[in-house]
Amino acid sequence: MRGLLCHPIFRKCDYVQFRGENETLSNEDCEYLLEKTQPTTGITIFCKLSPDFDYKKILHFSRLRVPNLGKMPLEDLKALDSEIANLGNHEFTESDINEFLHHWIKGNNRKLRRLKLDGFKEAPDWDILLKDIVSTEWNPKERGRYYKSKYTEEVETIDCEDGKDIRNKNGQRATVVYHSEFLDFLIWNDRFPE
Repeated sequence: MRGLLCHPIFRKCDYVQFRGENETLSNEDCEYLLEKTQPTTGITIFCKLSPDFDYKKILHFSRLRVPNLGKMPLEDLKALDSEIANLGNHEFTESDINEFLHHWIKGNNRKLRRLKLDGFKEAPDWDILLKDIVSTEWNPKERGRYYKSKYTEEVETIDCEDGKDIRNKNGQRATVVYHSEFLDFLIWNDRFPE
């Protein structure tokens, strides 16, 4: 594989997927793949990550999808610099997510538009998830019911009727909503998208 990636066609890719259902991506292999392909927009990593995986290498991509996230440190989640991140099989608790939300409320993660956390077996405990956070139920006069998210080409529509709305220190509105097995954190640039 390493010889193949030396071909000029792989330099400066827009978007790259790393596949290998039974493979584990090491830090060394990740560095090599990123160096050779130089993705400019985003990456998807379908393989498992090594236990010592350095998440900091991938937090800056505009689009980030890692279905087998594993034990990402909370501090790395707080350092996330993506617009859209889809993270699955994580080990974050409701308390971790609460800490992340407080971090966002303080004005951090400014690029973030959507954080999808896949892998919740049951609905979160909202009292823990939103502890010490002012939240409101959906009000159709305040924002639309549906959020539009575009990962690459396809637009996904997310129903936010049952979501909890919060605001950061700058007044930016976001919704936290749970749908069977995943939690979405959605930041509204347009409160009433078409």
